[in-house]
Amino acid sequence: SQAEYYLRRAKEELDKEIEGFTAQAQRDENSLKYKSAIISYCSIARLLYTVPDDPRHKNAVTQIKDLESKLGLEPGETDCLKKQRASQ
Repeated sequence: SQAEYYLRRAKEELDKEIEGFTAQAQRDENSLKYKSAIISYCSIARLLYTVPDDPRHKNAVTQIKDLESKLGLEPGETDCLKKQRASQ
């Protein structure tokens, strides 16, 4: 039961971190601070790299690709996506 408690707490803390990064990314994107938004979305992608089917991970990757396009970058040019591909 103690392990279940700590697992639940860890998941709650992870969810809080992801919510914070999501809110920051959305604020940055709305302020046209695309590079800062990419950093926040990369943080989400890194936190959830072991669960690529998680909708939050998929959304972060999609948002990164959209922001790359807005910045005129090549698809997949963002470092966090390169690092993820290398580790998978």
